[in-house]
Amino acid sequence: MFWPEHFKLGLFPPNVSGGMVSTAAPERWEATWADNLELAVAADDAGLDFLLPASRWIGYGGRNGFQKSVLETMTWASAVLARTRRITVFSTVYAPLFHPIMAAMQMATADQVGAGRFGLNLVCGWRPDEFAMFGIGREWHDSRYDRAAEWIELVRRLWSSEEPFDFDGEYYVAKGAQGHPKPYGGTQPLVMNAGYSPAGRRFAARHVDFLFTNVFELDERSVQELRDFRALAADSGRPDTSVCVTLTIVSRETRAEAEEYVHHYAVEHADWEAVDILTERMGVMVPEGREEAWRRNMSASSGLGLVVGSHDEVADRLAAFAEAGYAGAAVGLVNYLDELPVLRDEILPRLEARGVRRAA
Repeated sequence: MFWPEHFKLGLFPPNVSGGMVSTAAPERWEATWADNLELAVAADDAGLDFLLPASRWIGYGGRNGFQKSVLETMTWASAVLARTRRITVFSTVYAPLFHPIMAAMQMATADQVGAGRFGLNLVCGWRPDEFAMFGIGREWHDSRYDRAAEWIELVRRLWSSEEPFDFDGEYYVAKGAQGHPKPYGGTQPLVMNAGYSPAGRRFAARHVDFLFTNVFELDERSVQELRDFRALAADSGRPDTSVCVTLTIVSRETRAEAEEYVHHYAVEHADWEAVDILTERMGVMVPEGREEAWRRNMSASSGLGLVVGSHDEVADRLAAFAEAGYAGAAVGLVNYLDELPVLRDEILPRLEARGVRRAA
């Protein structure tokens, strides 16, 4: 499903209103189910590799309620898997909110629906307001990766054990645990995580197949971080763990046109109220003199990597990530349905010509 020599491209996060873009532009993404279904089928037909949703329970406010409307990801993934043929579809699961025995059965069911195409994006949560809404105390935050390690261990045993078993962990205890059906075809779903902190990366190195990370600039520092993580994963007994990047892409015939469009949606129509709320909740200390550039980047891509340029320039940037050793990219777009034809007709053929992707 995921060719190891093939630079993977997927969409992130189409289930969330606004995607990763804090804009009030009229073409902003509304994330309706009808649009998500149309997008999923089109992405599948185009040969994209995966769809990655975000799990969000409280939006960021602003003029249009940035990320206020969110299609719940387990339900969303099952529905999308039923209507697609080849594409891998992830669910983003907050470990604090889903008991592992319940989640294991839900995910095995989704994997049966998709004939082995389900993937798990396991997250521990970071927003105190969402924890408070569910009555989850500080203890989950402080021990989140230790708890998540037990969570995924129990899930994987439920996916693999044919006989009931007892699980006696520090955070989870289960007597006579069992789960049927198993995931499709005797395999187990891909597991990914997007940990950025040192603790998050240690967790990913030990427990997941893919780490998704943010790279502002592809330079020696980011490449060294990639090497360090891969060495950590190898030392943890998972030498095949891959690293993908999260990017917002704006690609046009010329760089000038692409820059003009970024100015349109991220400056002229920016939702600055949502940008400021997001920045505050992330706890970011913006360097003096960088405030304007920071706010523009937050509006344009929620602070994730931003690739802007002509079709050739965008393809070159993605190819550079592949050549540096990154396994793929989760791509945000201003309007996924409007922009998908650009990926399909302009970027994918150029990546194939550069030898970093196989033809669909």
